[in-house]
Amino acid sequence: MSAPVDEQTKLLRKQHGVTSDHGSSKTRWSVLPSVATVVATVATVAAVTHGARQMWIAGSHTGAVPTSQLAATLTANPYQPLMRVRMWGDTNAANQEFCVVSALSDRCDVIPSQEEFCVYVNTNDFYYRMSDMMGASRDSFPMTRVMSDPRYDGSLLRTLFSDDAFEHSDPPTRTDMLATAVDAKQCEVYGDDTLLLHIRSGDSGWIDRAAARGEADAEADMGEGDDEKRFNKSKHDNVQRLGLIDANAIAGVMNYLDSTPQINRVIMRTTLHFGVPEPGDEGNDPDFASDSEHYGISGASLWGSNSMLRDIYNQIQARGKETWVTSNADADQDACEYAKACHFISPDGRGFSQLMTTLNQMLHRC
Repeated sequence: MSAPVDEQTKLLRKQHGVTSDHGSSKTRWSVLPSVATVVATVATVAAVTHGARQMWIAGSHTGAVPTSQLAATLTANPYQPLMRVRMWGDTNAANQEFCVVSALSDRCDVIPSQEEFCVYVNTNDFYYRMSDMMGASRDSFPMTRVMSDPRYDGSLLRTLFSDDAFEHSDPPTRTDMLATAVDAKQCEVYGDDTLLLHIRSGDSGWIDRAAARGEADAEADMGEGDDEKRFNKSKHDNVQRLGLIDANAIAGVMNYLDSTPQINRVIMRTTLHFGVPEPGDEGNDPDFASDSEHYGISGASLWGSNSMLRDIYNQIQARGKETWVTSNADADQDACEYAKACHFISPDGRGFSQLMTTLNQMLHRC
């Protein structure tokens, strides 16, 4: 199997089979209508949709900053379905229908002009953990999986761990070797007018956020479903607080934007991460019960991540910045773009965040 597809590059360049929202997909009709009927129907639907959206904008929103992000259709990978993220409308009525496990899809249309985006959901992200593996042995279970599973052919971790010199090196040397490999990789490089913003979402990030804001606020935001009720206060108390993307973290991003006025575009990049093994592989995770409880996918975690992304998006928009929301199926490609971006922030402070910040300090291009 070939190396993972670079979905973000496809979104930017619209090639290699990516279909825009004006693509060639066709609907079969049992009775073929006339051209005039089709035109009239399309015009009516467009007018109703536009009117509803304009009513919402007039009532509760100042209007989005114009965007140059291209429309595209993303497709899922094994254990990487897609979730729609809508940055307009009431947070409950207009969005919560997408933020349930059953609503995750194999295809999702990115329509930036309508503030509708798509994010990948790594439902079983137990194996390709770049920061964790930087201090691991080739014989550790996640690495044995990376070394043997065809989906990781050509990946950075497999290439590095195939080298005995890497296997026997200390962590600083391993970081240098990773930086060399990332530097040699081809990817989009964002210049001085763009901030590339990595946002950790998915499992523990939203749990920390909900815990910090209080149980009552979390329930008000996320509803009263069974998924939400299983995260009680005692479980919140045991969750690691590192990585909380709270008001202070977001304020840091805003302060950076205020201090670098040349930035006129912010590219939000996220992939929802859930650090549990694939079904049938539970026996290889000695902490599976705890991991599944705290880091498994749920409607609450999807909804909490959606709320966090909207909060950040709205604050960037309020600064008058062009705002993209992007997602990538390939961690290696993300690492390359994060490392080489002129301006990069990853505010949550976990291992991957720290590693990408270090790589950016070594490889950024301005």
